[in-house]
Amino acid sequence: MKQAAHPDSRVIAAPPAIGRFFRIALAAAVLLCSDISVRASEAQEQLDTKAVISALGIKPIASRARVRLRLADDSDFNRQLAAVAVEALRNSGYTSDNTTPEVTLRIETRNSASGAKADNSIGRLNADSGGEIDLNVRLWSSNKNSLLKKNSDETEDSASYVILMEAYDEVAGTVAWQAEARTDNGNANNIDAGSAMVRQLIAVFGKASDPVFISLP
Repeated sequence: MKQAAHPDSRVIAAPPAIGRFFRIALAAAVLLCSDISVRASEAQEQLDTKAVISALGIKPIASRARVRLRLADDSDFNRQLAAVAVEALRNSGYTSDNTTPEVTLRIETRNSASGAKADNSIGRLNADSGGEIDLNVRLWSSNKNSLLKKNSDETEDSASYVILMEAYDEVAGTVAWQAEARTDNGNANNIDAGSAMVRQLIAVFGKASDPVFISLP
């Protein structure tokens, strides 16, 4: 006589709908990651040969405001960039005034190479079927294992050149505008490339600007 199987010993098959959901979600993740991998590669190639400009407009700056320039580092190279900035400001209708300024514009340059990497992750994909299946995939990360990129414990030095600008409203006593020009081209810290970045930053002085790529000389 056969012995009845214990109720807890029965194998419970996953509902077909859940299996189909998992296969569809996984296929979608692979396709999405493939597309993102191509786009990330194209964006990095652009940043290696171009500069990206972005700006944050916090409060309006008068179109003909009197502007005083300040440098975070008073090097010869930065003084040349300051002269370019003054000329660009004047061409845009602003007045250079170190005595009674309405706005103080601070310029800082950074040229760095570091083995420490930030987590430049471009996101995660989540697919939740209500608790039965949770597909949570890190799509791409510069310093963590992900579906698109595997990382060892080693890091590589990466050079970047950045020009930061910040405008301070002397009347209101608050920051009015912030902007950044950045490139991963290690050879961009020359007067031609730096001048091009400064001019583009001054072109959006006092305004907000979504990230936009510019060609470097």
